Amino acid sequence: MRCTYFVAASLDGFIADSSGGVDFLKQVEAEGEDYGYQEFYSSVDALIMGTGTYNSLLKFGVWPYAGKPTYLLSQTVLNPVSDVVLIKEHPARLLSQIYGAGSKHVWLVGGGKLASTMLAQGLITDIVLSLVPVMLGSGVRLFSGRESRTTNLTLKNHQVYKSGLIQLHYQL
Repeated sequence: MRCTYFVAASLDGFIADSSGGVDFLKQVEAEGEDYGYQEFYSSVDALIMGTGTYNSLLKFGVWPYAGKPTYLLSQTVLNPVSDVVLIKEHPARLLSQIYGAGSKHVWLVGGGKLASTMLAQGLITDIVLSLVPVMLGSGVRLFSGRESRTTNLTLKNHQVYKSGLIQLHYQL
């Protein structure tokens, strides 16, 4: 059973700009190149996200994960879109329930706060980090609220793309 934080970030460690936008990703868009996204997405059984990521995704208009079970860890969202289950459980309990229901691979879609919490609790098994060659200066951190402790990672794979994006796959 795996829980992967598959995420893109600026070189200075931000996954979104100050307004929660991800327009900085456009600079590495290339026709026919998805940086392994489709292969990864097809390997995932369920998704977990926090309120900030959920609200940012709603701005796209169409729910991008239709058909995949999505669990929203939130105390504030009242009426999530279809395919999204509102959960007020702790991440460890939620993952246990998801795995118990037969899922083998869960994608932590985003949110520096949720990623920090899940990392501190030892719930993330893999981090696939796509570094975009841009410096944002401020925004939503890759890991925010992270406890000050060492976490050892093992580099499983890496790939350098023509766009300048570098993708790193770490196991914990």
